Amino acid sequence: MNHANLQLENPSLTLYAFHLRNRLGQVREEVTPDAEKIWQEMVKLGQSLRIDKLEALPQSLICYQRGEYSPSAENRYWAQSSRLSLLSSGNNLDFQYISQDSDLEMKGTITPFCVHDTYLIDLTFSSQNLVSLNQIHQLNPKGFDSIKTSLGQTFIFYAELPDGEKSCNLFLADQCVKRLMPASTSLKFVAQDLLLDNPIFEYDNGETDPAQRQQILLWFNCNHLPLDGKFDKAVEHLVLLLWGQKKILYAYTQANYCVEQGLSFYSNVEQNTQNFPQIANESDRLDKFKKILIELPQKSVNYAVQLRDLKDHKQTIEINIQNYQRQLEKLQILSSSNLQFLEQFPSGKFCHQVQVEQNHLEVGYALYEKLIESIRSIVAIDQVESDQRHEAKEKQGELNLQLTLAGFGAGFAVSGISSQVLNTPLEKLQGQELPKAPPIEVIKSTSANVLIHIGIGLTAGLIAVMLVLLINWLLRSLKPK
Repeated sequence: MNHANLQLENPSLTLYAFHLRNRLGQVREEVTPDAEKIWQEMVKLGQSLRIDKLEALPQSLICYQRGEYSPSAENRYWAQSSRLSLLSSGNNLDFQYISQDSDLEMKGTITPFCVHDTYLIDLTFSSQNLVSLNQIHQLNPKGFDSIKTSLGQTFIFYAELPDGEKSCNLFLADQCVKRLMPASTSLKFVAQDLLLDNPIFEYDNGETDPAQRQQILLWFNCNHLPLDGKFDKAVEHLVLLLWGQKKILYAYTQANYCVEQGLSFYSNVEQNTQNFPQIANESDRLDKFKKILIELPQKSVNYAVQLRDLKDHKQTIEINIQNYQRQLEKLQILSSSNLQFLEQFPSGKFCHQVQVEQNHLEVGYALYEKLIESIRSIVAIDQVESDQRHEAKEKQGELNLQLTLAGFGAGFAVSGISSQVLNTPLEKLQGQELPKAPPIEVIKSTSANVLIHIGIGLTAGLIAVMLVLLINWLLRSLKPK
Protein backbone atom coordinates (compact mmCIF):
# COMPACT_ATOMS: atom_id res chain seq x y z
CA MET A 1 0.00 0.00 0.00
CA ASN A 2 1.16 3.57 -0.73
CA HIS A 3 1.75 5.06 2.74
CA ALA A 4 1.42 8.59 1.36
CA ASN A 5 -2.30 7.91 0.86
CA LEU A 6 -2.72 6.21 4.22
CA GLN A 7 -5.51 7.72 6.29
CA LEU A 8 -5.00 7.86 10.04
CA GLU A 9 -7.91 8.05 12.46
CA ASN A 10 -7.97 10.20 15.60
CA PRO A 11 -4.31 11.19 15.39
CA SER A 12 -2.87 13.22 18.24
CA LEU A 13 0.52 14.63 19.17
CA THR A 14 1.15 15.38 22.83
CA LEU A 15 4.01 17.37 24.25
CA TYR A 16 5.00 16.40 27.80
CA ALA A 17 7.33 19.07 29.15
CA PHE A 18 9.09 18.58 32.51
CA HIS A 19 10.66 21.37 34.56
CA LEU A 20 12.16 21.36 38.06
CA ARG A 21 10.23 23.38 40.60
CA ASN A 22 12.62 22.65 43.48
CA ARG A 23 16.29 21.86 43.57
CA LEU A 24 17.53 18.71 45.24
CA GLY A 25 17.32 19.07 49.01
CA GLN A 26 15.10 22.16 48.91
CA VAL A 27 11.92 22.35 50.90
CA ARG A 28 8.70 22.96 49.01
CA GLU A 29 8.72 26.67 49.90
CA GLU A 30 12.09 27.18 48.18
CA VAL A 31 11.78 27.04 44.39
CA THR A 32 14.51 27.24 41.75
CA PRO A 33 15.30 30.70 40.35
CA ASP A 34 13.77 29.74 36.99
CA ALA A 35 10.86 27.68 38.32
CA GLU A 36 8.28 29.64 36.31
CA LYS A 37 10.21 29.28 33.05
CA ILE A 38 7.89 26.52 31.83
CA TRP A 39 4.89 28.85 32.09
CA GLN A 40 6.79 31.64 30.34
CA GLU A 41 7.57 29.19 27.54
CA MET A 42 3.87 28.41 27.23
CA VAL A 43 3.07 32.14 26.99
CA LYS A 44 5.60 32.59 24.18
CA LEU A 45 4.24 29.55 22.36
CA GLY A 46 0.70 30.89 22.73
CA GLN A 47 1.79 34.20 21.25
CA SER A 48 3.52 32.43 18.38
CA LEU A 49 0.55 30.16 17.59
CA ARG A 50 -2.07 32.81 18.43
CA ILE A 51 -3.72 30.59 21.02
CA ASP A 52 -5.30 32.90 23.57
CA LYS A 53 -5.77 30.30 26.31
CA LEU A 54 -2.15 29.24 26.08
CA GLU A 55 -0.90 32.83 26.05
CA ALA A 56 -3.02 33.62 29.12
CA LEU A 57 -2.23 30.32 30.89
CA PRO A 58 -0.65 31.95 34.00
CA GLN A 59 -3.96 33.66 34.73
CA SER A 60 -5.55 30.24 35.15
CA LEU A 61 -2.85 28.80 37.42
CA ILE A 62 -3.05 28.67 41.21
CA CYS A 63 0.65 29.59 41.42
CA TYR A 64 0.00 33.09 40.05
CA GLN A 65 -1.48 35.86 42.16
CA ARG A 66 -2.40 39.18 40.53
CA GLY A 67 -0.22 38.34 37.56
CA GLU A 68 2.85 37.51 39.67
CA TYR A 69 4.37 34.07 40.16
CA SER A 70 3.58 32.99 43.72
CA PRO A 71 4.52 29.33 44.25
CA SER A 72 3.63 29.46 47.96
CA ALA A 73 -0.02 29.69 46.89
CA GLU A 74 0.20 26.03 45.85
CA ASN A 75 0.94 24.83 49.37
CA ARG A 76 -2.62 24.92 50.65
CA TYR A 77 -3.81 22.72 47.76
CA TRP A 78 -1.50 19.80 48.46
CA ALA A 79 -3.29 16.71 49.71
CA GLN A 80 -2.28 13.10 50.15
CA SER A 81 -1.85 12.67 46.40
CA SER A 82 1.58 13.50 45.04
CA ARG A 83 0.02 14.92 41.86
CA LEU A 84 -1.47 18.41 42.00
CA SER A 85 -3.57 19.99 39.27
CA LEU A 86 -2.44 23.58 38.87
CA LEU A 87 -5.58 25.00 37.24
CA SER A 88 -7.71 27.12 39.53
CA SER A 89 -10.81 25.39 38.10
CA GLY A 90 -11.01 22.04 36.34
CA ASN A 91 -8.16 19.88 35.14
CA ASN A 92 -7.95 20.91 31.48
CA LEU A 93 -8.19 23.93 29.23
CA ASP A 94 -9.64 23.15 25.81
CA PHE A 95 -9.34 25.21 22.66
CA GLN A 96 -9.93 24.94 18.94
CA TYR A 97 -7.04 25.41 16.57
CA ILE A 98 -6.82 25.70 12.81
CA SER A 99 -3.38 25.41 11.31
CA GLN A 100 -2.24 28.47 9.41
CA ASP A 101 -0.94 26.18 6.67
CA SER A 102 -4.26 24.47 5.93
CA ASP A 103 -7.86 24.18 6.97
CA LEU A 104 -7.27 21.14 9.17
CA GLU A 105 -9.34 21.70 12.25
CA MET A 106 -7.74 20.52 15.45
CA LYS A 107 -8.66 20.36 19.08
CA GLY A 108 -6.19 21.44 21.72
CA THR A 109 -5.94 20.48 25.37
CA ILE A 110 -3.74 22.05 28.06
CA THR A 111 -3.19 20.12 31.31
CA PRO A 112 -0.68 21.65 33.76
CA PHE A 113 0.14 19.83 36.98
CA CYS A 114 2.88 19.28 39.54
CA VAL A 115 4.40 16.00 40.71
CA HIS A 116 6.57 16.26 43.83
CA ASP A 117 9.35 18.69 42.81
CA THR A 118 8.51 18.96 39.11
CA TYR A 119 6.15 21.01 36.96
CA LEU A 120 4.63 19.10 34.03
CA ILE A 121 2.44 20.18 31.18
CA ASP A 122 0.45 18.03 28.81
CA LEU A 123 -0.18 20.00 25.60
CA THR A 124 -2.07 17.98 22.98
CA PHE A 125 -3.11 18.70 19.39
CA SER A 126 -5.56 16.17 17.95
CA SER A 127 -7.98 15.75 15.09
CA GLN A 128 -11.12 13.64 14.87
CA ASN A 129 -10.95 13.64 11.10
CA LEU A 130 -9.21 11.23 8.83
CA VAL A 131 -5.74 12.67 8.31
CA SER A 132 -3.36 11.57 5.58
CA LEU A 133 0.27 10.86 6.26
CA ASN A 134 1.17 14.02 4.38
CA GLN A 135 -1.06 16.09 6.67
CA ILE A 136 0.14 14.94 10.09
CA HIS A 137 2.90 17.57 10.18
CA GLN A 138 0.13 20.05 10.97
CA LEU A 139 -0.23 18.40 14.38
CA ASN A 140 3.18 19.93 15.16
CA PRO A 141 2.69 23.66 14.59
CA LYS A 142 5.70 25.91 14.22
CA GLY A 143 7.44 26.32 17.56
CA PHE A 144 5.64 23.44 19.23
CA ASP A 145 8.92 21.51 19.53
CA SER A 146 11.06 24.46 20.63
CA ILE A 147 10.06 24.51 24.31
CA LYS A 148 13.07 24.76 26.65
CA THR A 149 12.77 23.20 30.09
CA SER A 150 15.28 21.87 32.61
CA LEU A 151 14.15 18.23 32.39
CA GLY A 152 13.35 18.30 28.70
CA GLN A 153 10.35 17.00 26.79
CA THR A 154 8.91 13.89 25.23
CA PHE A 155 6.40 13.73 22.37
CA ILE A 156 3.86 10.93 22.13
CA PHE A 157 2.11 10.40 18.80
CA TYR A 158 -1.02 8.26 18.77
CA ALA A 159 -3.07 7.17 15.78
CA GLU A 160 -5.56 4.49 14.83
CA LEU A 161 -5.37 2.72 11.51
CA PRO A 162 -8.46 2.03 9.38
CA ASP A 163 -10.07 -1.40 9.49
CA GLY A 164 -8.11 -3.96 7.55
CA GLU A 165 -4.89 -1.93 7.59
CA LYS A 166 -2.00 -3.96 8.97
CA SER A 167 0.99 -1.78 8.05
CA CYS A 168 2.01 -0.93 11.63
CA ASN A 169 5.70 -1.38 10.97
CA LEU A 170 8.99 0.45 11.31
CA PHE A 171 8.64 1.98 7.85
CA LEU A 172 5.38 3.66 8.87
CA ALA A 173 6.99 4.91 12.09
CA ASP A 174 9.93 6.34 10.14
CA GLN A 175 7.60 8.18 7.75
CA CYS A 176 5.63 9.66 10.64
CA VAL A 177 8.79 10.86 12.41
CA LYS A 178 10.07 12.54 9.24
CA ARG A 179 6.81 14.43 8.83
CA LEU A 180 6.21 15.24 12.50
CA MET A 181 9.80 16.27 13.27
CA PRO A 182 11.28 17.49 9.98
CA ALA A 183 13.90 19.65 11.71
CA SER A 184 15.07 16.89 14.07
CA THR A 185 17.44 15.10 11.71
CA SER A 186 19.34 13.55 14.64
CA LEU A 187 16.39 11.44 15.79
CA LYS A 188 17.21 7.73 15.47
CA PHE A 189 15.16 4.60 15.95
CA VAL A 190 15.83 3.07 19.38
CA ALA A 191 13.36 0.24 19.99
CA GLN A 192 10.02 -1.32 19.15
CA ASP A 193 7.62 -3.09 21.50
CA LEU A 194 3.96 -3.67 22.31
CA LEU A 195 1.88 -1.56 24.70
CA LEU A 196 -1.67 -2.79 25.31
CA ASP A 197 -1.03 -5.26 22.48
CA ASN A 198 -0.36 -2.45 20.02
CA PRO A 199 3.02 -1.50 18.53
CA ILE A 200 4.96 1.40 20.05
CA PHE A 201 8.21 2.82 18.65
CA GLU A 202 10.84 4.94 20.37
CA TYR A 203 13.13 7.51 18.72
CA ASP A 204 15.64 9.87 20.34
CA ASN A 205 18.81 11.80 19.54
CA GLY A 206 21.03 9.95 22.04
CA GLU A 207 21.70 12.95 24.28
CA THR A 208 22.19 12.25 27.98
CA ASP A 209 21.42 15.78 29.13
CA PRO A 210 17.59 15.83 29.33
CA ALA A 211 17.47 19.51 28.36
CA GLN A 212 19.16 18.60 25.05
CA ARG A 213 17.43 15.27 24.60
CA GLN A 214 14.78 14.88 21.88
CA GLN A 215 12.45 11.93 22.25
CA ILE A 216 9.29 10.79 20.53
CA LEU A 217 7.16 7.69 21.06
CA LEU A 218 4.78 6.56 18.29
CA TRP A 219 1.89 4.37 19.38
CA PHE A 220 -0.36 2.84 16.74
CA ASN A 221 -3.70 1.15 17.43
CA CYS A 222 -3.49 -1.43 14.70
CA ASN A 223 -5.59 -4.20 16.17
CA HIS A 224 -8.72 -2.07 16.54
CA LEU A 225 -9.18 -3.32 20.05
CA PRO A 226 -11.21 -1.22 22.49
CA LEU A 227 -8.76 0.23 25.01
CA ASP A 228 -11.48 1.35 27.41
CA GLY A 229 -10.04 2.85 30.61
CA LYS A 230 -6.69 1.16 30.12
CA PHE A 231 -5.55 3.83 27.67
CA ASP A 232 -5.64 6.72 30.15
CA LYS A 233 -4.12 4.54 32.87
CA ALA A 234 -1.32 3.41 30.55
CA VAL A 235 -0.56 7.01 29.58
CA GLU A 236 -0.46 8.04 33.24
CA HIS A 237 2.05 5.31 34.12
CA LEU A 238 4.06 6.05 30.98
CA VAL A 239 4.32 9.76 31.79
CA LEU A 240 5.42 9.08 35.37
CA LEU A 241 7.94 6.57 34.04
CA LEU A 242 9.29 9.18 31.61
CA TRP A 243 9.48 11.67 34.48
CA GLY A 244 11.61 9.22 36.49
CA GLN A 245 13.78 8.65 33.44
CA LYS A 246 14.40 12.37 33.02
CA LYS A 247 15.17 12.82 36.71
CA ILE A 248 17.78 10.07 36.39
CA LEU A 249 19.33 11.71 33.34
CA TYR A 250 19.27 15.13 34.99
CA ALA A 251 20.93 13.85 38.18
CA TYR A 252 23.52 12.03 36.07
CA THR A 253 24.26 15.21 34.09
CA GLN A 254 24.62 17.20 37.31
CA ALA A 255 26.83 14.47 38.76
CA ASN A 256 29.11 14.73 35.73
CA TYR A 257 29.46 18.46 36.38
CA CYS A 258 30.46 17.72 39.99
CA VAL A 259 33.00 15.19 38.74
CA GLU A 260 34.54 17.72 36.34
CA GLN A 261 34.90 20.28 39.14
CA GLY A 262 36.27 17.67 41.53
CA LEU A 263 38.82 16.31 39.03
CA SER A 264 40.21 19.80 38.53
CA PHE A 265 40.98 20.01 42.26
CA TYR A 266 42.18 16.41 42.35
CA SER A 267 44.68 17.23 39.60
CA ASN A 268 45.97 20.15 41.67
CA VAL A 269 46.37 17.89 44.73
CA GLU A 270 48.25 15.28 42.70
CA GLN A 271 50.58 17.95 41.32
CA ASN A 272 51.35 19.19 44.83
CA THR A 273 51.85 15.59 45.98
CA GLN A 274 54.38 14.96 43.21
CA ASN A 275 56.21 18.20 44.04
CA PHE A 276 56.19 17.47 47.77
CA PRO A 277 59.54 15.57 48.00
CA GLN A 278 61.38 18.21 45.99
CA ILE A 279 59.98 21.14 47.97
CA ALA A 280 60.69 19.32 51.25
CA ASN A 281 64.43 19.36 50.43
CA GLU A 282 64.61 23.03 49.44
CA SER A 283 65.96 25.73 51.74
CA ASP A 284 62.88 27.94 51.33
CA ARG A 285 60.39 25.12 51.85
CA LEU A 286 58.74 26.90 54.77
CA ASP A 287 57.58 29.79 52.59
CA LYS A 288 56.44 27.48 49.77
CA PHE A 289 54.54 25.16 52.09
CA LYS A 290 52.85 28.11 53.77
CA LYS A 291 51.64 29.27 50.35
CA ILE A 292 50.23 25.81 49.62
CA LEU A 293 48.48 25.77 53.00
CA ILE A 294 46.76 29.03 52.08
CA GLU A 295 45.67 27.93 48.58
CA LEU A 296 44.55 24.32 49.09
CA PRO A 297 41.99 24.73 51.91
CA GLN A 298 40.16 27.40 49.92
CA LYS A 299 39.84 25.04 46.95
CA SER A 300 39.02 22.08 49.16
CA VAL A 301 35.79 23.75 50.31
CA ASN A 302 34.49 23.68 46.75
CA TYR A 303 35.80 20.11 46.39
CA ALA A 304 33.90 19.02 49.50
CA VAL A 305 30.73 20.70 48.19
CA GLN A 306 31.05 18.93 44.84
CA LEU A 307 31.64 15.60 46.57
CA ARG A 308 28.58 16.16 48.77
CA ASP A 309 26.44 17.09 45.75
CA LEU A 310 27.74 14.05 43.88
CA LYS A 311 26.51 11.80 46.69
CA ASP A 312 23.13 13.58 46.63
CA HIS A 313 22.83 13.09 42.86
CA LYS A 314 23.66 9.42 43.26
CA GLN A 315 20.92 9.11 45.86
CA THR A 316 18.51 10.89 43.49
CA ILE A 317 19.38 8.39 40.77
CA GLU A 318 18.78 5.47 43.13
CA ILE A 319 15.41 6.85 44.27
CA ASN A 320 14.24 7.49 40.72
CA ILE A 321 15.42 4.08 39.54
CA GLN A 322 12.98 2.67 42.10
CA ASN A 323 10.22 5.01 40.85
CA TYR A 324 11.00 4.06 37.26
CA GLN A 325 10.85 0.34 38.03
CA ARG A 326 7.60 0.77 39.99
CA GLN A 327 5.86 2.49 37.07
CA LEU A 328 7.30 -0.02 34.63
CA GLU A 329 5.88 -2.92 36.66
CA LYS A 330 2.44 -1.26 36.77
CA LEU A 331 2.59 -0.70 33.03
CA GLN A 332 3.61 -4.31 32.37
CA ILE A 333 0.77 -5.63 34.52
CA LEU A 334 -1.70 -3.35 32.75
CA SER A 335 -0.37 -4.31 29.33
CA SER A 336 0.09 -8.01 30.17
CA SER A 337 3.47 -7.96 28.42
CA ASN A 338 7.14 -7.27 28.95
CA LEU A 339 8.08 -3.84 27.67
CA GLN A 340 11.67 -4.44 26.62
CA PHE A 341 12.15 -1.00 25.07
CA LEU A 342 11.57 0.49 28.53
CA GLU A 343 13.47 -2.22 30.37
CA GLN A 344 16.62 -1.53 28.37
CA PHE A 345 16.92 2.02 29.69
CA PRO A 346 20.41 1.88 31.28
CA SER A 347 19.52 3.35 34.65
CA GLY A 348 21.81 0.94 36.50
CA LYS A 349 24.76 1.99 34.34
CA PHE A 350 24.30 5.64 35.35
CA CYS A 351 24.23 4.74 39.03
CA HIS A 352 27.30 2.52 38.73
CA GLN A 353 29.25 5.19 36.86
CA VAL A 354 28.49 7.84 39.47
CA GLN A 355 29.57 5.40 42.22
CA VAL A 356 32.88 4.82 40.43
CA GLU A 357 33.50 8.56 40.13
CA GLN A 358 32.54 9.08 43.77
CA ASN A 359 35.03 6.45 44.91
CA HIS A 360 37.72 8.07 42.79
CA LEU A 361 37.09 11.54 44.19
CA GLU A 362 36.97 10.24 47.76
CA VAL A 363 40.46 8.82 47.22
CA GLY A 364 41.50 12.27 46.06
CA TYR A 365 40.04 13.86 49.16
CA ALA A 366 41.89 11.37 51.39
CA LEU A 367 45.10 12.20 49.50
CA TYR A 368 44.43 15.90 50.09
CA GLU A 369 44.03 15.35 53.84
CA LYS A 370 47.30 13.36 54.00
CA LEU A 371 49.13 16.03 52.01
CA ILE A 372 47.87 18.84 54.25
CA GLU A 373 48.72 16.83 57.37
CA SER A 374 52.29 16.21 56.13
CA ILE A 375 52.82 19.84 55.12
CA ARG A 376 51.48 21.13 58.43
CA SER A 377 53.84 18.81 60.34
CA ILE A 378 56.88 20.07 58.43
CA VAL A 379 55.77 23.69 58.70
CA ALA A 380 55.25 23.30 62.45
CA ILE A 381 58.71 21.79 62.94
CA ASP A 382 60.40 24.37 60.72
CA GLN A 383 58.54 27.17 62.44
CA VAL A 384 59.66 25.99 65.89
CA GLU A 385 63.28 25.70 64.71
CA SER A 386 63.09 29.09 63.05
CA ASP A 387 61.68 30.64 66.22
CA GLN A 388 64.41 29.00 68.29
CA ARG A 389 67.15 30.27 65.97
CA HIS A 390 65.66 33.73 66.03
CA GLU A 391 65.44 33.68 69.81
CA ALA A 392 69.03 32.43 70.09
CA LYS A 393 70.23 35.20 67.77
CA GLU A 394 68.42 37.78 69.86
CA LYS A 395 69.98 36.42 73.08
CA GLN A 396 73.44 36.28 71.51
CA GLY A 397 73.02 39.83 70.25
CA GLU A 398 72.11 41.01 73.72
CA LEU A 399 75.07 39.13 75.19
CA ASN A 400 77.47 40.57 72.62
CA LEU A 401 76.18 44.04 73.38
CA GLN A 402 76.69 43.53 77.10
CA LEU A 403 80.18 42.15 76.52
CA THR A 404 81.01 45.05 74.22
CA LEU A 405 79.83 47.56 76.76
CA ALA A 406 81.74 45.74 79.49
CA GLY A 407 84.90 45.70 77.35
CA PHE A 408 84.72 49.38 76.62
CA GLY A 409 83.94 50.02 80.27
CA ALA A 410 87.14 48.18 81.17
CA GLY A 411 89.03 50.20 78.56
CA PHE A 412 87.85 53.47 79.96
CA ALA A 413 88.74 52.28 83.45
CA VAL A 414 92.28 51.76 82.16
CA SER A 415 92.09 55.22 80.65
CA GLY A 416 91.15 56.65 84.06
CA ILE A 417 94.07 54.93 85.76
CA SER A 418 96.50 56.09 83.11
CA SER A 419 95.24 59.63 83.41
CA GLN A 420 96.00 59.57 87.12
CA VAL A 421 99.45 58.07 86.72
CA LEU A 422 100.69 59.75 83.58
CA ASN A 423 99.47 63.21 84.58
CA THR A 424 101.85 63.31 87.59
CA PRO A 425 105.29 64.59 86.49
CA LEU A 426 108.44 62.79 87.67
CA GLU A 427 109.78 65.87 89.39
CA LYS A 428 106.67 66.08 91.56
CA LEU A 429 106.95 62.48 92.44
CA GLN A 430 110.53 63.22 93.60
CA GLY A 431 109.33 66.15 95.77
CA GLN A 432 110.71 68.89 93.52
CA GLU A 433 108.84 72.07 92.52
CA LEU A 434 107.80 72.41 88.89
CA PRO A 435 108.44 75.61 87.01
CA LYS A 436 105.35 77.58 86.21
CA ALA A 437 104.27 77.49 82.56
CA PRO A 438 102.30 80.11 80.66
CA PRO A 439 98.46 79.58 80.66
CA ILE A 440 98.35 78.80 76.97
CA GLU A 441 100.94 76.08 77.38
CA VAL A 442 98.94 74.61 80.26
CA ILE A 443 95.82 74.41 78.12
CA LYS A 444 97.71 72.75 75.25
CA SER A 445 99.28 70.30 77.61
CA THR A 446 95.92 69.43 79.24
CA SER A 447 94.12 68.91 75.87
CA ALA A 448 96.88 66.68 74.61
CA ASN A 449 96.74 64.62 77.78
CA VAL A 450 92.94 64.17 77.50
CA LEU A 451 93.18 62.98 73.91
CA ILE A 452 95.97 60.62 74.76
CA HIS A 453 94.03 59.07 77.62
CA ILE A 454 90.85 58.73 75.50
CA GLY A 455 92.89 56.95 72.86
CA ILE A 456 94.39 54.69 75.50
CA GLY A 457 90.84 53.93 76.79
CA LEU A 458 89.44 53.14 73.33
CA THR A 459 92.39 50.94 72.44
CA ALA A 460 92.20 49.08 75.72
CA GLY A 461 88.40 48.73 75.39
CA LEU A 462 88.67 47.44 71.82
CA ILE A 463 91.28 44.90 72.86
CA ALA A 464 89.11 43.85 75.79
CA VAL A 465 85.99 43.51 73.58
CA MET A 466 87.90 41.41 71.03
CA LEU A 467 89.27 39.15 73.71
CA VAL A 468 85.86 38.71 75.36
CA LEU A 469 84.08 38.01 72.03
CA LEU A 470 86.84 35.57 71.02
CA ILE A 471 86.52 33.70 74.29
CA ASN A 472 82.70 33.65 73.91
CA TRP A 473 82.98 32.31 70.34
CA LEU A 474 85.41 29.61 71.42
CA LEU A 475 83.10 28.55 74.21
CA ARG A 476 80.10 28.34 71.84
CA SER A 477 82.14 26.43 69.28
CA LEU A 478 83.26 23.85 71.84
CA LYS A 479 79.70 23.44 73.19
CA PRO A 480 78.09 20.16 71.91
CA LYS A 481 75.14 20.71 69.61
